[in-house]
Amino acid sequence: MKKNLIVSMSADMLPKMLLTLEAYLERVNADDLLDMKGWNLLDWAPMDQPNDGIVTHQNVMLVKALEETAAMAAFAGLPEQGTVCAEFAVRVKTAINRHLWSEERGAYLDCIHPGGRRSTIFSMQTQVMVLLVGVAGGERAARLSEYLTATPDGFVPIGSPFMSFFYYETLMKSGNVQWMLDDMRENFGFMLDNEATTCWEMYGHTTMNRANENVLTRSHCHAWSAAPGYFLGAYVLGVRPAAPGWAKVIVEPMIGDLSWASGTVPLPQGGCIDVAWKAEKGEIASLVITAPASVELDIRVPAACSVAVSRVRELPAV
Repeated sequence: MKKNLIVSMSADMLPKMLLTLEAYLERVNADDLLDMKGWNLLDWAPMDQPNDGIVTHQNVMLVKALEETAAMAAFAGLPEQGTVCAEFAVRVKTAINRHLWSEERGAYLDCIHPGGRRSTIFSMQTQVMVLLVGVAGGERAARLSEYLTATPDGFVPIGSPFMSFFYYETLMKSGNVQWMLDDMRENFGFMLDNEATTCWEMYGHTTMNRANENVLTRSHCHAWSAAPGYFLGAYVLGVRPAAPGWAKVIVEPMIGDLSWASGTVPLPQGGCIDVAWKAEKGEIASLVITAPASVELDIRVPAACSVAVSRVRELPAV
């Protein structure tokens, strides 16, 4: 996919994105916080996520939406159209840190209820979202990062595969692939132990927030639960985009305690990248890649690693 086509598509999408964000910005209160009614569900867990009021994770996601829209505008060559988004992102981020942080608990509270009552519930879900979007900084970010592998007493733990996607993304920001692999083995391994061939909506080994404790899950085939399908390709195989349209791709496997891995990562423009590696003494010893000739590869492995690259037919022109 050519860059000028991607830029054109971005410019076409931008007005719709701005229109959608306008509806949310109308619901930002005098304290620069999103305060609205809606189904504010983030996780099937007993966190405090009411359908009205100031919900921390929703405000965090608004920051992310504003920042990404500003970035889209810049990429499309229309930076002036993203100025308001960039300014509002800073305002909302500042407000989250001013109004939703608890110094006593060393964490961000889940919400402020209508009327001003501050939530007394603290959840890992909220801390993960704050870290992922970069709302927390300095000492706060350092403290929250410690929580990723040591949930504080009394904090609501992550309760469903959907939320695990955000958790894994946050773990990967610090390169903690081993913790992610262990979590997959425990949570998704339970599904495999029960002969699942698809990803469930709920983690079957816990009754947390389940409508019927005698039923392991609701949906047995839930698209939003397929985090391993992405993260194993993106980080264990190590295949991630480095340029718009995947014109350039990073191949940087993270091995954890694995001795080998092989798999295929599909490309959005068609075709795929095949990766297979073996590890010895905790480092990748050999790497084999098959990729389209039109895709630039940025291979990141130790100098002693044996690398073999095969090229396949060029993709059709877009």
